[in-house]
Amino acid sequence: MRRVYAVWLLRQLASPLALKSYVVFLLGLILKQQVSIIDVLGNTHDPSYFLYAFAQTETLVQIATLGLLVVVLWFAWNFARSLFSIIFRPLISL
Repeated sequence: MRRVYAVWLLRQLASPLALKSYVVFLLGLILKQQVSIIDVLGNTHDPSYFLYAFAQTETLVQIATLGLLVVVLWFAWNFARSLFSIIFRPLISL
C-alpha cells in the first residue's frame, strides 16, 4: 500500500498545476532577493520610467520578471478555459 501512496504523491507533485506553482515560487524568490518590490511598485505610476528601469536592470531580473509574467498568464488562461467549460458545458451538451 505504501507504493500506491508513493505513486499518488509523485503524481500530485508532478502535476501541471504543481509544476507551474514551483516555477512561480522560484521566480518570485529570485525577484525577492534581487529587487525591492515595494520600490518597484512605487514607481509604476510612470510607465516610461518603469520601462526604462526594467531595461536597465540585470538580465537575471529581466528573465525572472518575464518568466513570472508568462507563468501567471498561463495560469489565468487555464483558469479561464476551465471556467468557460464549466459555465457552457450544459449549453454544449444540448
